[in-house]
Amino acid sequence: MTDIGRNTAFTETILISSDAAALAGSYTAGLGASREDERPLDPARAVALGVPHAQGRVHRVLLGQHAVSIVEFRGLRGRPYPRHSSASDLWFQHLALVVDDIGQVHEQLLRTDRFTPISRGGPVRLPPTSGGVTAFKFRDPEGHPLELLQFPSGAAPRQWRRTTGTSGPAVLGVDHSAVSVSDTGRSVRFFRDVVGLRVTGVSTNEGPGQSELDDLDDARVTVTQLRSGTEGPGIELLEYHTGRRRAIDARTSAGDVAATHLVLAVESLDRVAQVLADHGVSAEQRVVSITGIAGPILRITDPDGHRLLVEERPVRAISGHEPDERRSAWITDERVVRDAFHA
Repeated sequence: MTDIGRNTAFTETILISSDAAALAGSYTAGLGASREDERPLDPARAVALGVPHAQGRVHRVLLGQHAVSIVEFRGLRGRPYPRHSSASDLWFQHLALVVDDIGQVHEQLLRTDRFTPISRGGPVRLPPTSGGVTAFKFRDPEGHPLELLQFPSGAAPRQWRRTTGTSGPAVLGVDHSAVSVSDTGRSVRFFRDVVGLRVTGVSTNEGPGQSELDDLDDARVTVTQLRSGTEGPGIELLEYHTGRRRAIDARTSAGDVAATHLVLAVESLDRVAQVLADHGVSAEQRVVSITGIAGPILRITDPDGHRLLVEERPVRAISGHEPDERRSAWITDERVVRDAFHA
């Protein structure tokens, strides 16, 4: 693990919505999310998202300890989530939600009548070679993919052992965000070199169970788990070897429902910028007035076009404590790094 990744944390997911209040209500009713607050869209966050003059509202909910900010732009109506999407399409990315009774949560989702299944026929128990978990993939009312995940008894990762099996909210928290990629090696180099994540597991998942889970005939996918030195959600790379594997549309804009952003916190953004420069990725700096976010923000895409915001935060903030001060921020223009991380 590099010094960059020692205190890297995946802190937040940003979902774009055409009706943020309704979508937040669905997460509360169907998944037991707690509503944290509602606020106007911060001007600095609007710049970070690539829409510097946009106004809107942000409804923030918590799934366990993981924040999901649901953003609705005012006067900026983007495109809906692409129809007829599959798990193999490169714009596919989901949050994996840990539960301790997947049958109960699945029934609750069906009762709300707001979520639509991806998986065929309900929760699927995967074989030990695929982790032995029970999983179910589905979409929220606007099409964002999600996954329920129940670990086998006694086999939950360390961060869930304190809560698995106890009573509480339907969703215990977020284990990871999974993103579809076209080249695992290139994506590993990006996430390793830029933000210091390390590979903690690799498997090839296939067979009838995987096909039922993904609603994809003859599904075969290489799964690479990435984690940092902090306890918290990871990022999972999914390279499908079957299916359509369509690329992210270059016309995707910040207001489109599919323009999900993952927010990563690091100790030093200067180090991240230097790594990008070493790979030939330049950055134009701009200073903006900022409230509600501490430190600089770097906006960038991974090699397949998934959107990331990398924020600089003090160690105490990364470990779960809010910083004491608010500072100005420099924000880079988005750069596609598809060619920079080839072997």
